[in-house]
Amino acid sequence: MNDATFRKVPGLIKPSDPTLVSFESINYPNHFIRHKNFILYIDPSDGSDLFKQDATFKIVPPNWDGKNPVSKLPKKKKPMMDPKQTANLIMLIVLGTIAIVLSIVMTRIRETRKKSS
Repeated sequence: MNDATFRKVPGLIKPSDPTLVSFESINYPNHFIRHKNFILYIDPSDGSDLFKQDATFKIVPPNWDGKNPVSKLPKKKKPMMDPKQTANLIMLIVLGTIAIVLSIVMTRIRETRKKSS
């Protein structure tokens, strides 16, 4: 029942810094959430500095209004194509598909006429 329950503890890498935290498993003492290669894991602490760094996180306030200088939201990316270009591309794909299907149908009709002659 508590497999997905964690307690917030001082950051393993620097416990004196109040902005740093680690998350210890309730069911598995001395097991912490850590990141390796941008994936989160639950691992037992091996006491190494690398583990402590991987299992320490900085809590920052959300930046919904854009006024938090600590965590800036990424700027909105422009779409690769505007809606008109997208519509034109779709139309081109549809027309190209129709042309290919008609070509196949006409080829089969010719083959059928040759066989029946």
